[in-house]
Amino acid sequence: MSGLIKKAKREKVKVKVLLMSPSGGGKTYSALRLAKGMGGKTLMIDTEARRGLYYANEFEYDYVELKEVKRSDPDYEAYRKLLPRINEPYAPENYIALIRYAVDNGYDNLIIDSTTHEWSSKGGILDAKNKIPGSNDFTKWAVLTPRHDNFIYEILHSPINVIATVRGRDSYVLETNEKGKQAPKKVGLGAVQRDGMEYEYTVTFLLDQETHTATAMKDNTHLFEGKYSVLTEEDGEDLIKWANSGEAVSKNIKVAEIERELEVDKNILSLTLETIDNLAKTKAKDNRDKVMEAITKHHTNANYNSITDIEVAEKVLEELKSIE
Repeated sequence: MSGLIKKAKREKVKVKVLLMSPSGGGKTYSALRLAKGMGGKTLMIDTEARRGLYYANEFEYDYVELKEVKRSDPDYEAYRKLLPRINEPYAPENYIALIRYAVDNGYDNLIIDSTTHEWSSKGGILDAKNKIPGSNDFTKWAVLTPRHDNFIYEILHSPINVIATVRGRDSYVLETNEKGKQAPKKVGLGAVQRDGMEYEYTVTFLLDQETHTATAMKDNTHLFEGKYSVLTEEDGEDLIKWANSGEAVSKNIKVAEIERELEVDKNILSLTLETIDNLAKTKAKDNRDKVMEAITKHHTNANYNSITDIEVAEKVLEELKSIE
């Protein structure tokens, strides 16, 4: 065999699990049970108005709330240092920053509860699309798709276990209950996320809204095929055993991951400069001096295209947005 063609060998991996259900399906609790079974140190990113704290008396985990942060918030400065787009709370770049924080600080497991906000809430992809001027959707998606893809890539390639949740699109169907009468039942019709996201993960579970029973709609592990039961710590243990059953990943793959992270940063900077360009040109029509002042406040000159630091670009963008 040539140097590129080698005998296939099973490698150790980090598991990526998606839990999908209508509201009330037990996603958060199931995620915590899986993480406990996996063992190690767990961080939860909570976008659900502090619901992630409901079970703090039952499980041991660290917690960070991803939310809209105002300047009056006592934690504003801490958020500003951590999140690249503090005025867009659910921007994919904020999720990416928190995923990297979990990696850099030695967490074994990360719970993202939920990923729906990255798509449909303030600062998320659809919100950003609505704020881009013009009616050409093709042009808008050319800007937004790379941002969303970077978010997905960060989840799937981060060197820790990730358990993500996503809301199901709620709908009601009539079913015959135990009394033989027709009764409405809430069901999920796909994820409130970009189409196809549910197929990106190692295992994707559908949770029943009433019984919390999990059904694997995709399972690369083959552990859950034909099983219909509530997820427990034992399922987390089984996932880790499966993940650790291969050989260690080669250094070359790790180098490739570092190179990919640098490429993601480059893409984020490019998209930020593009947003600055559009905003600066628009606001310069009436406030040229203020635009110049906003740029030079954080950069050495008024040529924003020469910015190479993503943090500087974000500060310039925030200044431009504040111009009335």
